Amino acid sequence: MGAERELALVLITNKSLERSLTGHIIKEIFSGGVKPLELIEARMFAPSEELIRKYIELVVEEPFKNYLYREYIVKNKGPVKKRMM
Repeated sequence: MGAERELALVLITNKSLERSLTGHIIKEIFSGGVKPLELIEARMFAPSEELIRKYIELVVEEPFKNYLYREYIVKNKGPVKKRMM
């Protein structure tokens, strides 16, 4: 029998990008688990409010929590501030 495979979605927020934590987060994901992980795909995008609404409806079943999560994500999804180099 083949080994079971699981998929996980990792979302790195704009706050983490602003603080330059992306590399650290990815390193922790790959070094912290018992099972070896394999990166299948990576994308960088700012979700639309429609995508946020659909995502929250899928993962949050309670209407009030659904509302709170959606409002928080929409409020905090702003663009990543450019840092001075």
